[in-house]
Amino acid sequence: MAFLKRTTSKKKDASEAHEMPVVERGQIQKNEMIGILRYPHVTEKAAVAARNNTYVFAVAEGANKAQVKKAVETRYGVTVTGVRMVSSHVKEVRRGRQLGYKRGIKKAYTTISKGQTIEIQ
Repeated sequence: MAFLKRTTSKKKDASEAHEMPVVERGQIQKNEMIGILRYPHVTEKAAVAARNNTYVFAVAEGANKAQVKKAVETRYGVTVTGVRMVSSHVKEVRRGRQLGYKRGIKKAYTTISKGQTIEIQ
């Protein structure tokens, strides 16, 4: 009865079965950078800040400073010296009896090194 004989197979360890690439804190993959920067936030206040090498971007809700810095450096080819984050909350808006909501936004004020500019259309 050789065909009923149990053969041993090599089982993989649990750690080897699901090997994930190791990513250090603050580093992100290229495919993760796609949704971080939503659009440049163009206002009068942002235009004044752009004179001092500070540009304003609307970013994803879960984005942090390291991710925003890496995304701006890769997309625009500049050196980012500082990032400040601001979250505005959802606001209630009324038009007569109608009640609506103005959506909240998360903005990143990115400062780039002197002599560099970002062309925003």
